[in-house]
Amino acid sequence: MNTIIFDLDGTLIDSREDLASAVNHALQTIGKPQKSTNEIIEHVGYGLAYLLENTVGPVDQKELRKGTEAFQQFYKVHCVDVTRPYKHVLRILKELALVAKLGMVTNKPKTFTELIVTNLGLDQYVSVRIAGDTIQERKPHPAPLLEALRILGGDVHSAYMVGDGIQDVEAGKNAGMKTCVARYGFGFREEIMEFKPDFVIDDFSELKEIVI
Repeated sequence: MNTIIFDLDGTLIDSREDLASAVNHALQTIGKPQKSTNEIIEHVGYGLAYLLENTVGPVDQKELRKGTEAFQQFYKVHCVDVTRPYKHVLRILKELALVAKLGMVTNKPKTFTELIVTNLGLDQYVSVRIAGDTIQERKPHPAPLLEALRILGGDVHSAYMVGDGIQDVEAGKNAGMKTCVARYGFGFREEIMEFKPDFVIDDFSELKEIVI
């Protein structure tokens, strides 16, 4: 049985607007100018600290902590205001769960990951979820993928990493898995192709033909 490990943001869900709203709330809290969604989203994928440090800009640690707390409080309440699974995601996950072992590895903190996954109904199909603070390492390190694989009882030689970012492809290759890029995701950049992913999909429904 194949094992499929999914990224979350930009792969299973379109979370752009809620993330941008939370970051702009943090910016407003510390007196910084608002930014566009595109300016914010280009920093998504490497964890909360990276996101805020790169959107807030040069500030002292006290201000950064204040901004981080503002983000966390706001996002906890508003993380699924408009965030939704991409088209076909729930249907395809339901079908894949019958024939494959499904897991998730995200650099997003566990608190937000669980809120989103539960509220959007993804938890019924993806039972093993490794978040950005579940273990010490995060993508592109292979450790979180290998931890998910261990819990699922999967074999690296029949495992796939599916994501929209460079960190997903790097992590998958570092773990010895096949890699599939979600070109529809907001983390996709053309330079990701330099990392030679094994597969590319433009719609989530295309995944079935690859992994089954």
